[in-house]
Parts: sequence; C-alpha cells; structure tokens
Amino acid sequence: MINKLVRFSTLNPKTIILIIGLLTIPFLIFLPKMHKEENAWTFIPLDNPTKQIFYSVNDYFHLNDLIVVGIESEEDIFNQASLEKIQRLTNQFKTITIITEKQEEELNTFINNTSGEIQLLLKEIQKDGISRDDIHEIANLEKFIKSQDQPFSKLIAWIEELRISLFPLEEVNSFFTVEHIKGTEYGLTVDPLIENVPETRENLAQVRDEAISNDLFDKIYISSDRKSTMITLELAFSENERMKTAPLYYKLKQVIDSEKGPEKIYLGGTPLLWVLERAYSENDLERLIPIVLVVIITLLFVFFRNLQGIYLPMAIVLVSVIWAMGLTSILNIKFTILGSVVPVVLIAIGTADAIHILTHYYGELRRGVDKESALKNTMDRMAKPVVMTSLTTMVGFSSLAISDIADIRNFGLFTSFGIFSAMIFSLTVMPAALTLLKSPIQEKNILKNYTVHQNIFNRFGTALQRSKWISLSVIIFLICATGYGTIRVNIEYAPAGLFKSSADIRQAHDFINKYFAGVTWINLVLESKDENNFVEPELLNKLGDLQAKIEGHNEVGKIISIVDFIERMNYVMHDEKESYKRVPHPVEKEVESDWIEKDGREIEEEQEVEVKGHDQIAQYLLLYEGAGGKDLEKVVDTQYEQANMRILLRTDKSTANKEIISAIGRYCKEVLPETIYVTFSGISTLLILVADMVVKGQILSIMISFVIVLFMMACMVRSPLGMLGFLPIGFTILCNFAIMTIFKVPLDIGTSIVSSIAIGIGVDYCIHFLVWKSDEMKKGFSSGEAAKLAITGTGRAISINALVVAAGFLVLISSNFVPLMHFGWMVCVTMLICAVSTLTIIPTVLLLFSGRRVKC
Repeated sequence: MINKLVRFSTLNPKTIILIIGLLTIPFLIFLPKMHKEENAWTFIPLDNPTKQIFYSVNDYFHLNDLIVVGIESEEDIFNQASLEKIQRLTNQFKTITIITEKQEEELNTFINNTSGEIQLLLKEIQKDGISRDDIHEIANLEKFIKSQDQPFSKLIAWIEELRISLFPLEEVNSFFTVEHIKGTEYGLTVDPLIENVPETRENLAQVRDEAISNDLFDKIYISSDRKSTMITLELAFSENERMKTAPLYYKLKQVIDSEKGPEKIYLGGTPLLWVLERAYSENDLERLIPIVLVVIITLLFVFFRNLQGIYLPMAIVLVSVIWAMGLTSILNIKFTILGSVVPVVLIAIGTADAIHILTHYYGELRRGVDKESALKNTMDRMAKPVVMTSLTTMVGFSSLAISDIADIRNFGLFTSFGIFSAMIFSLTVMPAALTLLKSPIQEKNILKNYTVHQNIFNRFGTALQRSKWISLSVIIFLICATGYGTIRVNIEYAPAGLFKSSADIRQAHDFINKYFAGVTWINLVLESKDENNFVEPELLNKLGDLQAKIEGHNEVGKIISIVDFIERMNYVMHDEKESYKRVPHPVEKEVESDWIEKDGREIEEEQEVEVKGHDQIAQYLLLYEGAGGKDLEKVVDTQYEQANMRILLRTDKSTANKEIISAIGRYCKEVLPETIYVTFSGISTLLILVADMVVKGQILSIMISFVIVLFMMACMVRSPLGMLGFLPIGFTILCNFAIMTIFKVPLDIGTSIVSSIAIGIGVDYCIHFLVWKSDEMKKGFSSGEAAKLAITGTGRAISINALVVAAGFLVLISSNFVPLMHFGWMVCVTMLICAVSTLTIIPTVLLLFSGRRVKC
C-alpha cells in the first residue's frame, strides 16, 4: 500500500502536487478564523462537581469576579493629592462603558426591521449615540416588548447585552464608595468612609484614624504599611459573557494611564489573567513562528548546503501547519496557551521525515547512483521507517487526548493530525518533487565529505565496543540517579505564575499579595439545618475561634465572615470601646437610662439590665439593613442558615492552597459542632483541581503511549529486540523528571506533556536505528556487528534530526509564558538526551550479545 502510493507519486508528480494543493485551500480559507478562549477555567468540564459548586456558591452569595486596582504612594496614602486621585479613578471607573461598533450596527439593523412604538424607542436610543442616559428608554423598550404577543427574542437578548455594556461593573469600591459602619445615638449608619477629600491635616488625620479603626478595611483597602490602597471592581457579567473582559480591561487601562505619577498604579485580578493570556499567546504566535522558521532554515542550510534541502522540508511542514490549524478553525476548537505552541511544535518536528529521506537520498547520489535509482532506493528503504516513526509519534501526542484538560487534549490531537499530514506529504509530495527537480549534488561533489561522517560514527561504534562494560556501568548508575530525582518532582499550577516576573499583571499580583490580603480566595461555606443559627453567639464565637486558627497560617492574608460584621457593629454601638470589639456574649449586661419620678420631679436613672446576645445581634442586623447595608449578603444568607467565610490568600500556588484547605478541614472538625456541614469553594478549589488533572493526565498518557508504542515497535521490527527501543526512551523520561527536580521546574500544564513528547518523538530515533540494524542482521551480521553498522548508517540523520528538533523547541524560551519557556528548553534537552542514549544504550546492550544470531 505504502509502496504503491510512493510509486504513484513518482509516476504522477504534477497530479500529486495539484491534489495536495487543492485539498489545502479549505484549510487555508478557515485559517484566519481561528478561535481563542478567554477563560482558562473552560478547560474544566462543565459537569465537574468542583466547578458546579464554584458557580452555585457564587450565585447563592452574590459573589462576582473581581478586578483590583492597587495604588501605591511614596508617603502615607491619606494625603490630599493621593485621595483626590483615588476619587477621580473611582468616578471614572463608575462611568465606564464598553459599547462596541457591532452593537451600534445591530441597533441600525433593528431600526430597519421594526416599526411603530418599538422603532421610535430604538431611534431614541440611537439619538446622540448609545450612552447611559438611554437607560430609561431601554427599560421602556424592554417593558413594551414583553407586553407584546409577538416574540422578540433576539431584540431582548440584545437589550440585555446592551445593559451590561453600559454598566459592566456591578460595584466600584474604594474609600469613596465602600460601606463604613458607624454608630450614632440613633443607631447605625452605613455610608462611604469619605464623601469629599479633606483639605486640612486634622481632617485627613481623622479620616485616617477612622479607616484604620475599621478592621473590615485592613489589608483590603489599607495596606499593611499604610502607603497603599485598593479599588475593587465587581464585574456585572457572568462566565458566559467573558468576551466583555477584554474591552473592559483596555478601558480601565486607558483611565489608569491618564492618572500616571507620582503614585504607582497596578491593575490585576483573575479575570485579567485570561485576557492577557490570550493577548500574549497571540503575540507568541506572531513572533515565535518567524523565529523558529529562521532557526530551522539556517540549520537545514548548514546540514544540506543547498536550497532544495531547505524549501522541500519547509514546504511540507508549512502545509501540515495549515492543515492542523485550519482544522481547529473548521471544528470551532478554542485554544488557550497551548494553541500558540502547535505551529511551533509542528515546524520543529515536521521536518523529521523529510530530513531522513533527504539524508539518505543525498547519500545515494554522493555514492554515484543516478537520480532515479537513488530516489527508488531511498523510498524503498525509508518509506517503512517514515510510517513507523510518524505513527509512534502520533501515539505519543494522541495519548494526551485522555487528559481531562481540554487544552492539553486538543493540543495532542491536532498536533497528531499535523504529524499525520506531514507523513502523507513526505510519502507523496517529497518523491513527486524530487522526481521533477534536478539533483543538487554535482558530480564534483560526489564522495566529497561523505566518508567523513561515516568515519566519525564508525569510530564511535568501535570505542563503544571496546568499553561496553564501562558504558553499561555508567548507564546503570545514571538510571539509578535519575530515578531518585523522579520521585521529588513538584506538582504545581499557579495562574499568575504563567507570566514572567517582568509582566505588569505578575507585578500587580505580587504587589497585592505582599501588601494586601491577596488575590486568591477560598469560600468556606458553613451550613446549618436550623434557621437563624448564625446569629447565635455560641456558634459565632466558634466561628471566631475557627478564624483565629486559620489566620495563623502564613499564606492566609485575611478572613471576612459574619463574625467580622457583628464585631464591628458591637464595637461602634458601644462608643468604640476596645473591650466590645467582639461578638456579644449569650447574655450581656447593658446599662440603660430611664426617666423616673422621684420626690415630685423626673430624674434620669441608669440601671443594669440583662440582654440576650441573640436579641442584640438581631437588632444590629436590623439596624444594618435599615441603614442600607448590602455587603452582608456575601457572607450569610437571609435566613441565617448558611454562612460564607471568605478566606483571602497571598498565593495562587496549587500546592499551598491544597495544604491550607487540608488544614482548614482539620480545624473545622476540631472547632465546629457536628451539626454544621462544610463545603469548600473558590478559586483555590479550581487551582487544586487543575493540578490533580495534570498529574492524572501525565501518568495515564505516559502509560498508554509507553505500552502502545512498545507493542508497535515489537510488531514493526518483527523481533523482541524492538522492545530495546524503550531503554533510551525510559532513560530519557527519568532524566526529564530529574532535570525538573534539579532546576526546581514544577510539573504544570506545559511541562506535563514533555514526557509524552519524548516518547512520541524520541522513539523515531530508536526505530531508524533498529530498522537499520535489522536489515544488517538479515545480511548475516551478528547483533554487535549490526549495531556498529547501524550507528554508522543512522548516526548522521539522527544527529541532524535531534539538533533541528531541539533548536526548534529552544525558540520557546522567548515565549511570554513561563511554562512554555520551561517546556521549550526541556524538550530541547530531552531530544538531545534521547538521541545520545539511542546511539549508546541500545548498541551497548547489543554489543554484549556480540557474536550471537538473533532471528529478525
């Protein structure tokens, strides 16, 4: 079958090239329509229980995604100039809109397709452009549409989207808007900390003292050194409208850029990580592809010294990239970080088949064989290894399809498709093109330098034969040493850690984690079956004890719960006496004043009365609600049956988050009564989930690819010796993990696929070696002699291939993403180790059996 395809290509070269060209057109058309994902959490399946709990808790407690703006002053933040800047930023953020040209065009379309009252209302909205001033017209339009019998589903959906675009931020919280609970002689007030910027030192000092005395502000709106503050922005849109985050980010950045100096302003938050991930990955795609092309072209020129040896492999690999990436667009597959790597990976490894074919072809020509015979001899000998190596490489990448992470799964599948395409082109387009093109090897160059490479690898084989027992000892020692390093690999996932330390978003998160409570959080949901249980002093005091234990952890920045609100209310209702900065006792003794008649006149008399703590708390909550307070809904439900303890963390590393959640689970068992049910949610749970998914996928993909490729090699080589191919592969995988341990590289989304790539690509070298060795043994050579001949015959092609692949992947060290940088240099080192171990480990084992005949 394969030989017939090759023969057809050589007999009908123009037809083959035309067919491939026509088939490429659809992929080329769809290529510009590639889709990028805005939110990395989408790679977690929708039906995953952890993800479902995350969203249900957010909905239940009215929790929105947060963008944070950090403002750092060189002096105390409570100075007039800085407060004026904070006020300006707050006001500008509150008025931000993200109306797009598309929405304007859709408005025109609706006007043209409607009539009567609806059309008039739409024209009112269009008048002077869409703005927040149109909110009443929009409300009237929506009310009128819903009163009609005729369905206007598209228009209603457009109105809902328009409302979000006009008000993309649910809340903007700063000193000028955040709830500041204070006590008065009439009860409680819930007003902003500052209404107007104070103009005197005394008033500034008063505001500063009030802010510091409010524990709810500590590490949220006031930094630990009092030189910084934060403005928190709650998004009004949900996960399904994530595409709005990007325009919102750029609007926020415009506002911030207009207020530069002398204060430093940082813009961060988890939603922005996904926006910048997309922007940076697009930048990677545009920047890395030209770089890897230049690197591969340069190496091909160095190795082959002719233009044909450059443009044929590059043509094959570029068309395979078009097919692979075009297919992702046709199937509407969305990528995050790994999507930007697929073209680079295909360019780096897609030349492998072409390199082996050209190396053998040019070798035949240098021996003086005519072009037609050289091509026939080359394809007869190389067609089978090309198919074998391509299939095993596809298995290595396809094994990633079992990952629960969609991005890794898609990366594996579409890279496999690209490799398959490159194989087809190598077996069809390559022989067709070589048939049409003139030989680049001139007669004067015949045999020139040909024996040089043979002599090098022949001497290497001889040296290996003489020191085979020493080589074996060294190999065993290295396997033991690398095996020890394997068990010490650190598993980690940290979204902010995706970015370089110089990236603005990374610096923003580092700043917030250092001076504030942190960007990552755990929602500890506590559920009681009894109504009003979370207003009972006894239970609230236990929650306070639990908070104290949790806050003892180094990475915990702050905890906000109903306890903090009750303590604040109790404190301000008792003239801010420090002794009352607590939850009321089950029974409180209060001093009350009453007017009584004595000696014919009324006098005020104080008397001590007992008040139930439950009643006191209920009174506080009633006063808070009457004063317009709303923040309490984020920490307790209206029936006081469920409470949410918001635990802010100064790290987004999955290992630290897992350790903290485990500790919290123990604390809950120690402190809380058995009637309280505990549920964990928040960003932390998703981080841990992703890390677990990475580990599970890593183990399964290695096992699956290892077993399948081992079986394929044994079948293809038609000898048990085919299993020798996994000695260098296994050694390379051990080296991969050992290198990760030595250089403290975590196992993450990027590095988790290195081992599968090592199996998929590295096995190519083993196959070429073993096939060559098998052919020599058929001629009657012993296993040792055949091994030496295989080193001489394949050494140059394996070396060239390894260097080209390594150089291609090394380009990734200039990526915007830290995991891809690690991924790039690690694959580079892994490929070199695999090539060297193929040319040493397998021959060493075979040389130990020198003189024996092995059935092939």
